Amino acid sequence: MLIGTHSHGIDAKGRMFLPAKMRYEFGDTVYLVKGIDPCITVYPIQAWNEFYAKLDGLPQIEARKIKRFLFASAVETPIDSQGRVLIAPELREYAGLGKNVKLIGMGKTAEIWSEENYGSEMESMQVDDIANKLIELGF
Repeated sequence: MLIGTHSHGIDAKGRMFLPAKMRYEFGDTVYLVKGIDPCITVYPIQAWNEFYAKLDGLPQIEARKIKRFLFASAVETPIDSQGRVLIAPELREYAGLGKNVKLIGMGKTAEIWSEENYGSEMESMQVDDIANKLIELGF
């Protein structure tokens, strides 16, 4: 399971180290995709295949804009021998990534955030809203 918050840097070539614990979960290759929030979602191959199958099962007329947004930005990226992943310039620009980023475990996936965007996201969260959503979902 991909969990935790990890602070990392992006080098001049756009590469970022993945924590050893997460590397095991990711395997040799990941998919990097625009997130709905201003971040990049990182999918291990199995999670990507599951996600793709769900989207592909939706009626084309309903899912076409979602597919365009996600699949046009998707990049299949190997994890190099040093545990780094190359983040495409278009994805770095979309997420506003600078030198310092946060890698956030999300269970089956992870997210890469700029420090600024992640800080703003965390400041905007209201614990009561999260609690109410959990109650609504039956927890």
